Amino acid sequence: MPIRTKVYKLIQKYKTRDPFELADYQNITVRYDELPSNIRGIAVKSLRRRYIVLNNDIHRYEARLVCAHELGHHNCHSGHSYQFIEEHSLFVLGKYEREANEFAATLLIDPATIEYGDTDRQIAEKANVPIELIKYYKIKKEI
Repeated sequence: MPIRTKVYKLIQKYKTRDPFELADYQNITVRYDELPSNIRGIAVKSLRRRYIVLNNDIHRYEARLVCAHELGHHNCHSGHSYQFIEEHSLFVLGKYEREANEFAATLLIDPATIEYGDTDRQIAEKANVPIELIKYYKIKKEI
């Protein structure tokens, strides 16, 4: 199933775009912990339990994005654990990281807020996401 479809089904089912609420609905435990400074978050599955661990040094603004990214790993790459590495966070080359970024972008960017002619910067500001994430969001809104 395409990533965009997965995200929209989750949004429709749970009536939210908030990654923390979606994690809770999906029985994914989100916690903050001390992690190496270059790791902003990890998605872990252990003994049939799923976790998202966020670096306790990141700000709430970042935590929302990292949680959405890690949620993407849990929803698109079940059975694996992945790291969201700071120096590669939005510029990764790996397929799984690109897919997790696309999941996060689709979740956090509401197409209803986008107007014809909006620049990438305006879209990023409206969604409260870094402008680098916009490249993972494929606008298919008909205007």
